[in-house]
Amino acid sequence: MVGFGLRKNMAFDWNGTGFRIDRLQSSGDLLLERIEDGHISIVQRDQLLAEYRLGKISAKVLVSGGESPTDKVFSRPLDELSQGV
Repeated sequence: MVGFGLRKNMAFDWNGTGFRIDRLQSSGDLLLERIEDGHISIVQRDQLLAEYRLGKISAKVLVSGGESPTDKVFSRPLDELSQGV
């Protein structure tokens, strides 16, 4: 998968179950939320990367609040945007 990375709020399928990264710790631990029921678990970053290499993890697109996956998301600081925007 092009552009794979572990980021806060990233959603992915792991062995057929949807997860979202809630928090990244400096220790390498990730706090994961299971999407279907909100169950929280702590997983090591290296374990997720190993699972990705084995093909057990794939990207998942979350759509909520009526947003479309094609909606643009700005990633620049607000002070860099023009007054019109």
